[in-house]
This record gives sequence, C-alpha cells and structure tokens, in this order.
Amino acid sequence: MRIGILFVLIILSIICNGQDIDSTSADVIEFNEINNYVPKSLLDDTVVVLSIGKTHLGLNSIAGLYIYFIFQDDYNLNISDIKILENRVKVLARALFNENRFVMIKKVGGYVGCTGKMLSREKQNGIEVIVLKYCYSCTDFTLYADKFIEIYNSEMTKLMCK
Repeated sequence: MRIGILFVLIILSIICNGQDIDSTSADVIEFNEINNYVPKSLLDDTVVVLSIGKTHLGLNSIAGLYIYFIFQDDYNLNISDIKILENRVKVLARALFNENRFVMIKKVGGYVGCTGKMLSREKQNGIEVIVLKYCYSCTDFTLYADKFIEIYNSEMTKLMCK
C-alpha cells in the first residue's frame, strides 16, 4: 500500500512538473515543498486509523491527503472514513493558516491544456496567497478532486476572512 501511495505521489509530481517547459527548477522545488509540507502542529500527529483496518501515514500534507481523497473508491473507504478525511483536510488548512502559510489550490488545464507556472501568488482578502495549480486534462479530473479542493479552499478562505 505504501509503495502504491509513493508511486502515485511520484506520478502526480511528474504530471504537475510537466505543465510548463519554461519552469525553473526553483519553481518546481517550491511547488513540491509546499505540496508536501507538514505543518509543525501535525508532525507528531502522524497516524490516522481508518476502518479498513490499517493505519495510514502521510495524511499531514496537501499531497498526501489529496491522494487518499481522490482514490477513496480504490481504498474501499466507507462513509466514516470519508468524513475522517474531510475533517483532516480542514485540520490541515487550519494548521497551515496558523503558520501563516496561506495556500489555495486551483485546477487548471482542460481542453486548452496547461500553460504557465505551477504556482502563483495573488492577493485575497488583503493577504498574499500562494496558489498551487493542479494540471488536468478535460477528462481526468474527478468529483473527489473537486470536492477536496472545495473543502480545503473553503476552510482556508473562511479563516482568512476572520
């Protein structure tokens, strides 16, 4: 299972890195660092128990949670497990916010493909925000990925509006 998760993370990194030929290695490094960053408050909180009878590591970063979230059918997660993941997404957003790491996620691509850099900076509610751009074709973005982004961005936006 861990090898499968590692494989998916590598593939996700390759897909995201392949979206801009002109990206400098610094941009790629920054994207991956933010995507895989574990907030200090979650460093000791490394194990999440799901009903499928295994403990799961890696649910402390955007990339780690994203993988479990979009492949929830493959992991045979039940409603209780999905609620745990949804709550974990909110916990992660709050932990990043508390460290003044204002990160949003945006899906890009579709019919026209992906152009530009993998991340950008913009002002939202008077706060400079880093926007991670997840690149997808017009057919491979799942409803689970949409929901993940919606839950995460909604929680981060709510916190920034306070």
